[in-house]
Amino acid sequence: MSPAVPTHDTHVDDSARASHDALDDGDAFDDGDADDVASSAASDALPPAGRKALVTLLTHRFVSRARQQEAWAGLLAYESEIRARLDEMFLVLVVDHDHEVAFKRQGGGDDVPVLLRREKPLSRDASLLMVFARREHAFTDGRDEAVVISKDAVAEFLGRYHDDSDSDEVRARRRVDAAIAALVARDLLTAEPDDAELFVVSPAIVPLMTADRLAHLERVYLDMAGVEGDADATDEDEVDPLGPADADADTDADPVVEPDPTAVPLDLDLDLEPPHDADTDTDPEAPQA
Repeated sequence: MSPAVPTHDTHVDDSARASHDALDDGDAFDDGDADDVASSAASDALPPAGRKALVTLLTHRFVSRARQQEAWAGLLAYESEIRARLDEMFLVLVVDHDHEVAFKRQGGGDDVPVLLRREKPLSRDASLLMVFARREHAFTDGRDEAVVISKDAVAEFLGRYHDDSDSDEVRARRRVDAAIAALVARDLLTAEPDDAELFVVSPAIVPLMTADRLAHLERVYLDMAGVEGDADATDEDEVDPLGPADADADTDADPVVEPDPTAVPLDLDLDLEPPHDADTDTDPEAPQA
């Protein structure tokens, strides 16, 4: 008997081959999709200049050409993309091209997460100082020299609303210092390095306090000065220059916590009520218990 000749089964089940081929095709398709997604994500990414501008905008109250030229240039170059990124976080980008300043505001309704914390309202004197600083900025734009105000000019302006300015110079000076400190803390005033009596007004004050808001504030304070004339009450009363504060905001917060450096505390509706009389003489900018 002749030995059996070994045979090799070269037949492969057609269905198995088709399944294997389909799997290979599917893997290739999935890999292609992943590449497409990665390519799309890369194309949507902000260039370094845009990312730097976005980070600066998120970590500062304002971005201005005068103080942050690189960030300002990146913001202008990628304004629409940065606006879209902020919109994803329920933030609104505000850009004043005339005064070359930009900032963010809380957007969305009551049902969206709040990223920017609302700060304590300004004292009456600090909001009056905003009126004064805004007046000084009324006829300027980004191409003009920086607007500078002096402590003496501030004292003269605030003195019109206090009957004791001539008789109690110490108290008057303290009011002036507190009002200036409040606006310095909000980056609306910057001390001149060579002269402690001079302060540069931020161009951000213009878009923050529009002409209509300025006129409304002036009417409110003129009415208060003419009708009430209570010098002792004005030192402690607190007013938000652009509207009432949210009474429920940060009720559990530590009263001595530092303000959020990215907050824009003046983004409120203009609905002012005359401030109430205060019974104690306290620092208008000190944390309240």
